Amino acid sequence: MVEKKDSKVYTLLILFSVLTVLFQTPQLMGIRGINYIIWPAFVFILIAFQKLKIEYTRFGKTFLIVYSMIAIQCVACSFFNDTYLSSNYLKITFLPLCMYWIGIQLYKWSDEEFMQRFFWGYLIATVLLAITLQMEYVPSLTAWKSIKSYLYDEKNSAAQILSSGILVSIFGIKGKKKLQLCTRIAFAFYLFVVIGLLQCRTAMLALAAAIFVYVFMKTKHKGIAIGLLSVALVLLYNIPIVNTFIRQAFLLNKYQGADLNTFSSGRLANYFKTLDAFWEHPILGNGHWYVDEFFICVLAELGIVTGGALILLWLSRMIKSICSTRMSQFGFLLLTMTIYYTFTSILEAYPPFGPGSCSFLFWIINGFVDIECNTAGGYIVENERAREET
Repeated sequence: MVEKKDSKVYTLLILFSVLTVLFQTPQLMGIRGINYIIWPAFVFILIAFQKLKIEYTRFGKTFLIVYSMIAIQCVACSFFNDTYLSSNYLKITFLPLCMYWIGIQLYKWSDEEFMQRFFWGYLIATVLLAITLQMEYVPSLTAWKSIKSYLYDEKNSAAQILSSGILVSIFGIKGKKKLQLCTRIAFAFYLFVVIGLLQCRTAMLALAAAIFVYVFMKTKHKGIAIGLLSVALVLLYNIPIVNTFIRQAFLLNKYQGADLNTFSSGRLANYFKTLDAFWEHPILGNGHWYVDEFFICVLAELGIVTGGALILLWLSRMIKSICSTRMSQFGFLLLTMTIYYTFTSILEAYPPFGPGSCSFLFWIINGFVDIECNTAGGYIVENERAREET
């Protein structure tokens, strides 16, 4: 029987998660700063429920140290250059830090039923977000086919949430009942269509990379599986309606004949500019900076010491998440989300830490899986080996 305080934890988590997703809608976007109140408050609520007995992991302590380095540098350097106080990473890494620690604490409160309710709540909220964005920005498919520019300025933030919804529907939610299975497939398909309608090119490529990696790791005959998947994609591309959708989603007609810099929305030129700025101030960086590439953006903004520490934190997170794949009940969900964020961090400035709270599910799952592997990993591995032997 679920205790009363357990029920409160479940309710608050689902409520805050749904609100965070819905804050991406145009109608509520103006108040999404509330996330900087509700998620830190949730950390203290969990600690209070646990009577100050805090669960922790080595990665969690490292994350806290790296964030402290960012905060100290930005405050100290602001005396000489006030742009450090508007540092991207001073702001955006705070919420993932909170959410990771929430994930750590949640493990002792959770059970299979709770996690499934949590995932369903997230998925339904993402579908509501997708419907709202489609109605707001894509009222007509005929008009959409003739558009030559992006429809929605916040598309990359929304794409992270919608993509996470797809991965949750496939790898997070369990159960083989036909109605639930059909619902999950329909939701995942619809979310992908909306991502395409919003022309989130990076998100579509990152999802494809995540699925390819999953197929490669899951199947015994890896070459055959990847080959069949590639053939299936080629056949799909040659279906007229699919071809038209893909060409417009990637703006291929607009950029036909363009060079790589133009096709990448000027990314290459901005990369060289950012590298030049980094070499001018390699130790402490330049303060506030933006370019659509996480690694060089961090270095240009924070320098090689603090920026390098944040990059190493993300690289260690990649490795740890991938290594946890077969040790956790949500290992393949975390694997595909990690591949997704690995890809997007190469082509965008903020993933996997933001912008805002759009990556919150990824960090909650990371915390949950880390503490799960620390406390029950050996048991899971032993049982998996036993099943293989029998």
